[in-house]
Formats: sequence, C-alpha cells, structure tokens
Amino acid sequence: MTKKVKTREVEKGLYDNYLKKAREFMNAAESSLRQRDFNSTAASAIHAGISYVDALCVFSLKKRFAGEKHENVVNLVKTIPVLTVDLGYETRPPAD
Repeated sequence: MTKKVKTREVEKGLYDNYLKKAREFMNAAESSLRQRDFNSTAASAIHAGISYVDALCVFSLKKRFAGEKHENVVNLVKTIPVLTVDLGYETRPPAD
C-alpha cells in the first residue's frame, strides 16, 4: 500500500530545470572531492540526488515531492508508471 504523499504540481517542461540543478550540484560535489572538502562533497551530492529525483518525478508525473522528510519521496517514485522500452516489452519493478 502506497502512503499519501505531499506534492506540488509542476509543468512537465520544467523537468529540465531540475536536471540542470542536479548537474550543477554534481559538478560542485566533484570539485569539492578533488579539494578533499568532504562535508561539501556530501552535501552537494545529496542535493544532486534530490534534484535528480525531482527531475524524474516532474518528467514522469508532472509533480514533485513537497514533504518535509526526503526519505518519503520513495512513496512518490513508486507511483511512476512502468516504462515501455524501444524493444517492445515493458520493464517491471523487482518483486517484493
């Protein structure tokens, strides 16, 4: 059973903004790592992950997570429809 998740509606075309933001955070994480600034590396990598998930959800669902606990975003990701690949078959989530 999927729990109710607090979300915000977002126009699908705006997913690219979240993707750009994620890439910027990843660049910052990589730069910080080269400088051995490990706290900055971790913070930037975490923000990159959050932005990548936002991009995925906006593209797939036209909404993004708006709750207080980031770990609850999993419940939103679970609602993304199964994707059809070019090979003509559907991918399926792993069995529980």
